[in-house]
Amino acid sequence: MSVNVPAPAMFLPCPGEPSMPFDMWLRMFQNYLLVIIATGDAWPDARKRATLLHCLGREGQRIFYALPETGDTYASAISALQKHFTPKVNVVVERYTIAQYVAALRAHAATCGFEDKADDMIRDQLLEHLCSDSIREGLLLESDLTLDTAVTLATQMECITETFHSKSQCRRGTLCIQKTCLISTQDYSTICSCFACPCCHLRF
Repeated sequence: MSVNVPAPAMFLPCPGEPSMPFDMWLRMFQNYLLVIIATGDAWPDARKRATLLHCLGREGQRIFYALPETGDTYASAISALQKHFTPKVNVVVERYTIAQYVAALRAHAATCGFEDKADDMIRDQLLEHLCSDSIREGLLLESDLTLDTAVTLATQMECITETFHSKSQCRRGTLCIQKTCLISTQDYSTICSCFACPCCHLRF
């Protein structure tokens, strides 16, 4: 008998960037299938595939139906989505957006016991590792800068920088589809140790 539990948040309900990487969302979805006892032969393959597509959200489904080689099975749908939403990474040049970096810091800070200081620690880490000096300077001009304000302003500046970069590339005859690089892989990978407590993973 299936269990009545809410489905995970839709992966991409509207145009824009997903709120989390696809592989993380997929693990949540697969856990959901386990909870409702929909794995193995408990559900027909077509029903699992339909449930997956439903949980993608409206924009996620629009993208899915535009993909090549989606097949007609649950496994083929997963494969097509992974190919589209999981980028091929060059570890030398990969960069992370503001939202991705802050999300990673939040995940690690949850185990650090920072309590009411967590947002301040994450804000300081964000300021330290921004590759864009102009964005850092803009944030430092704000009085009483909170993490939420820093993320909002930095994301807005990130979008402006990305749009300018794209238009600049297109004027030179190159179609620019790669995101502007603001957080370096090296900075992102230093989320491993912290002076503040022995159990956490943030380096400040």
